[in-house]
Amino acid sequence: MIVVWLILMLHLSFYSYSFTPKVDGVKELEWDSEIVVPNRSGYNNDPCKELYVTDDGEYLYLLYWYMGDQNSGDGLSAHNIIAIDVKEGGGQNDPWQSSTIFSNILPDFIISSYHNSGNSLKDTQLRKWDNGWRLLGSIGEYDHYENINGWSEIRIPLSTLGVGKKNRIRVVQYYRYDQNKPGYSDSTPHNSYLSDNSASPGVIYNFWEYEIKNNVNYEDFVNVLTKSVNISNGDKFLVVFKIRGLFSIEIVDIRGISVFKVEQRFFNQGETFTWNIPGEISSGFFFLVVKGENKKQKFGFVVVK
Repeated sequence: MIVVWLILMLHLSFYSYSFTPKVDGVKELEWDSEIVVPNRSGYNNDPCKELYVTDDGEYLYLLYWYMGDQNSGDGLSAHNIIAIDVKEGGGQNDPWQSSTIFSNILPDFIISSYHNSGNSLKDTQLRKWDNGWRLLGSIGEYDHYENINGWSEIRIPLSTLGVGKKNRIRVVQYYRYDQNKPGYSDSTPHNSYLSDNSASPGVIYNFWEYEIKNNVNYEDFVNVLTKSVNISNGDKFLVVFKIRGLFSIEIVDIRGISVFKVEQRFFNQGETFTWNIPGEISSGFFFLVVKGENKKQKFGFVVVK
């Protein structure tokens, strides 16, 4: 018989919030209750149709329409750009053409998704203004999902942006039809300097303001449903997730040696994780460690055979 006693070792918690999007390029119904930036039609098939903004206290989430490269014959990349302003100062020009400038509001961060349909090259990158646009790197698969001619989603840690609850940020999405042309074809919210095929120099002055709604208090984000497990009775060790998100799960022994591991995967709110304790596990003290971005919960338990 194996008996498991569970001891709560570390108590963390999340502030309650209503919606954490799954970054999968799907416009979930909950997005309809979030902030949507107004749009007017632009050139080149209206590539900036809608832009949604929300946060969960840890990430800023952006849902937007993405057209990709609409001119495969030119051999050049098109750029979908989201500029974010978080404080005074920032870049007056975008990183590619001095003929596209910002006026009144100067962004501190730029997210650029470029796509060249001729050679299939594409990437999504984050840049920060530091007396020039400094490339922070490409945005990874867990933080970005892209549908060309469809919905795309990005999440950026609020800690990267340097903002928290009640801070106000400003965002604008715009589309450059051709990376070598001086202007932009469309924007959300609307800016009046757009031009067909991005052929004319452009000024971007109109941003949408958003106030960060949530913060992180770090309380418990998982519940352990079974404080003791009798293997001979068919009991199982169960954990239920209070929030949705990406988490990894690991069980280690008292020496720190891993005996079970689940790499980072997405759990829905209310979803359970089950560990079927294998027969070769010896009696002793173990730790269950659940990790997410900037959050961690740790439980100690004893296995007795």
